[in-house]
Amino acid sequence: MLIKRGNGPNPLKGWQVDRSAIRTIGQDLRRPECILAERDGTLWAADARGGVMRINPDGTQPTSAPIASNS
Repeated sequence: MLIKRGNGPNPLKGWQVDRSAIRTIGQDLRRPECILAERDGTLWAADARGGVMRINPDGTQPTSAPIASNS
């Protein structure tokens, strides 16, 4: 989908969130932020412990960068 800047029509006009489609995903994340969503459903989330978590479309989440220990 291409969104043009300028005086064209607002592509989001009339768009609404389907609240029944909203769900929680991911587990044991510490202050996840800077979420990146890929077209295939894969999510990437920064974790406050110093790592990056990949959350696959099936819900599995292998660590993609080292997570610092709590010591």
